[in-house]
Amino acid sequence: MYVLASPHLDVGGWGNSAMVSRVLDRTILVAQRNGVALALGCSTPFSRASVGYVGASDGWTDVSQHRRMAWEFDQAPSGNIALTAQSDNHTTAKWADLLAAQDLSALQVSDFEVIDHGSMIALTGDCVRN
Repeated sequence: MYVLASPHLDVGGWGNSAMVSRVLDRTILVAQRNGVALALGCSTPFSRASVGYVGASDGWTDVSQHRRMAWEFDQAPSGNIALTAQSDNHTTAKWADLLAAQDLSALQVSDFEVIDHGSMIALTGDCVRN
């Protein structure tokens, strides 16, 4: 199981810093910006943990490319960062044993069925970005 957090601390994604740290024999992921901080931990130990830059060295990019966490970086100073951790506590299966790199490449959108997509939201075009 993976957890991925992309913090936008102190009202912004840019300029965040992250690190992998150890506290009381547990691995935690820490992000901070301008004195605002976030710590991500788990009651069961993480088997892998990494911090990186979104779109370049983050966990989403890593798992998308390798079908598993292949990278482990312990710090990512001042950028648009992401925190990623893996826990194998509730499984004995490993992703590397389940899928080869191209096993899902033949999937098509038509292979899936929408069961419920909720009520329609009106498109007004009046979105405002803060």
